[in-house]
Amino acid sequence: MLDKKFQWNKVPAIGLLFWLTKLISTRQGESLSDFSSKLFGQQNQMLGAVFTVAWSLILFGIFLFLQLKSEKYRPVFYWLSVALLAVFGTILADGLSGVLGISHLFTSLIFAAGMGISFMIWYHLTGTLSINKIRTLKSELCYWLTVMFSFAMGTALGD
Repeated sequence: MLDKKFQWNKVPAIGLLFWLTKLISTRQGESLSDFSSKLFGQQNQMLGAVFTVAWSLILFGIFLFLQLKSEKYRPVFYWLSVALLAVFGTILADGLSGVLGISHLFTSLIFAAGMGISFMIWYHLTGTLSINKIRTLKSELCYWLTVMFSFAMGTALGD
């Protein structure tokens, strides 16, 4: 099942439209994460963070599942997964520093190590790190794991 080959690549081509969409979806995800955690955390910061983690992770799981089940790249599923992962990655990084008091430097190092490990796992399992060859469930799962760490690391470094 993890090695089932798809005819089409499961991620978009990298070009100007990709980077513009990525920039917009990432910024939107960060803004939505901040809004949600503040709205639901007015009385208790931990409650706001937990609520934001819960809804963003559930919705991310739904849209990622739909993308993983698809035989090819589906823009709506892919970009909603990216946007929701941006929400989750932001609240994860912000929660570790703001709620738990872990320094941004330390969280950045944790996420960088996680990203490095995910790259090693990806290469070990597939023999490549090419995003032009995301044609199996195994490579797609490795791709999304790496993206998750990169979003969280980006937020931690940006703070």
